[in-house]
Amino acid sequence: MSEGSNDPLDEAAAQLAHLARALLSASEVGLRIHATRTARRTGTPAVAVPEPRRPRGEEDDRDRAVAPATSTSRSPRRTSAAHPARTSTPVTPPSGRRPAGAPHAPRPSTRGPASSRLLGVHRDALDFFREQERPAWATDMLRDRGLTAAWEPPWSAGYAPAGWTQLTQHLRSRGWDDEVLLAAGLSRRSRTGNLIDHFRDRIVLPLRRADGQVIGFVGRCAPGGDPRTPKYLNSPASGVYDKSATLFGLAEGRAALTSGAVPVLVEGPMDAIAVAAVTGEAFVGLAPCGTSLTRAHVDELGRVVDLASSTVVVATDHDAAGDAAAVKAFERIAGRCAGQLRAGLPEGLDPSDVLRREGPAGLREALTTRTRPLLDVAVDHRLMRWADQLQWVQGRVRAARHVAPLIAQLKESERGSAVTALAQRLDLMESTVSDAVAVAVPELSREVPPDASTSRRIQEGSTPTLRPPAATTAPPHTRGR
Repeated sequence: MSEGSNDPLDEAAAQLAHLARALLSASEVGLRIHATRTARRTGTPAVAVPEPRRPRGEEDDRDRAVAPATSTSRSPRRTSAAHPARTSTPVTPPSGRRPAGAPHAPRPSTRGPASSRLLGVHRDALDFFREQERPAWATDMLRDRGLTAAWEPPWSAGYAPAGWTQLTQHLRSRGWDDEVLLAAGLSRRSRTGNLIDHFRDRIVLPLRRADGQVIGFVGRCAPGGDPRTPKYLNSPASGVYDKSATLFGLAEGRAALTSGAVPVLVEGPMDAIAVAAVTGEAFVGLAPCGTSLTRAHVDELGRVVDLASSTVVVATDHDAAGDAAAVKAFERIAGRCAGQLRAGLPEGLDPSDVLRREGPAGLREALTTRTRPLLDVAVDHRLMRWADQLQWVQGRVRAARHVAPLIAQLKESERGSAVTALAQRLDLMESTVSDAVAVAVPELSREVPPDASTSRRIQEGSTPTLRPPAATTAPPHTRGR
C-alpha cells in the first residue's frame, strides 16, 4: 500500500504500528533507567538492556539520527557485545559515595607532615593560652571549687581572651597559615568570611593523646553567663583529634594507672581534676568530652590498664541524666573489667560539687565506702519504666526481658548470681530469667569482646585493684495478686 492511500483501515494500522514502536522504545528506556539506578545503588557496572527485536529491514529513527553523515545505511543494534561502550562505563554514585565493593580510599596519615603541623600549631596555641592574664572570674571559680591545681602541670590550664581574633593573629605572626588554623579547629570563619577564634573568654584545658602531645582543647565558660552559651566547648574533629576516642585525663594519669590507680569515669574535665586532686594517685578521673562514653574510649583505657584485673568506678552526676550516663557506661565496660561500681554521690551533685561542699574527705568517701554495684544501678534504671506493671506476672516477665540484655553483657561466670538476684527481686522462676538472658546473649556476642586475659590473671594470681563491696539488698518486690 502506498503512503498516499487514504484507506481508513490502512491509516489505523499505520498508527497502531507507530504506537507499538513507541511503546517498545519507552519500555527500553525504562529498563535502562532501572539498570542505571541499580548500578548506582550497588556499585556494579550497568548491564546493557537488549534492544527489542525489529523486523528485518526495518530501521529505527534513532539509528538514522546517530549514523555518520557519510554512511547511507546501518545495521540494527543487537546486544551489548556488539556495543561494549554502552556497558563498560562504570557509574559514579552521587555525593561522592564509594561504590559497593570498591576498595577504600587510603585515609590521610596521622603521622605525616600534616599531622606534625597540626601538633605544632596546638603547642603554640597552648603557650599562648598559658601566657594570658587570667580574669577574676576564672581564678575565683577554680579557687572556690578547690581546683587551683588545674593551672599547673600536668593539667596546664590557660585562658582564651575575650577578643575575636587574638589567637588567630598571634598564630599568624608565628608563621601558621589560615589553612592550618582552620584544619586544627583553632579558628573558624565568621559570616563575613574572616577568621575568628574558636575559643573566647574561656578557661582552656589541653586535650592530649597517649604520648602527651596536645591535639585539641576544651573550654569552660564563665558561670552565670548567657544560658544559650554552652558550658563546655570542644575542639572540632581534626586530623589529630577524635572526641569519640579521646579521654581527658588519660595521658595525665597514665603513670598512676600503670601503678594500680583505679579509673574513675566522670562527665566533665573539672570532675576529672577534682578526683585526682583529692585522691593522690589512688584514683584517676577520666572524662569523655562532648560525647558519651564509647567503646573506642574503653579501648584507649584498655591500652593503659589491664581491664580484666581492674575495677572501674563510674562517678556520673546523681540525677536522671547521670543515671542514664551510668547505664551507658555499664553497657560499654561490662564483661571487660573485673568490677563496675557506681560512686555514691549526693543527689544532684557531681564530683566537683561534692569537693566544694563536702571537701576532699567527702569526695574520697563517695568513691570508696559509698559505692554500689553498677549493675544494680542499671537494673533499677530499666525497671523504672515497668513500675506500674510489676504487680502482674506478665508485667514482671516483660520487665525481666527488658533487663536481660544487661545481664547478658556480663562475663559468663557472673551471670548466674545476677539471674538469681533478678528472679528473686521480680518473684519469678530463675528459669524464666535465664531463658530471657539466653535469648539476649547471641545478640550481644559480637559486641562484647572475650575475656582473653582470664587465664593469665589466674596464673599470675593477681587480684582486682579495688574489690566491689557486697551487693546491697534489693528493694522488696511486689508479689502478684
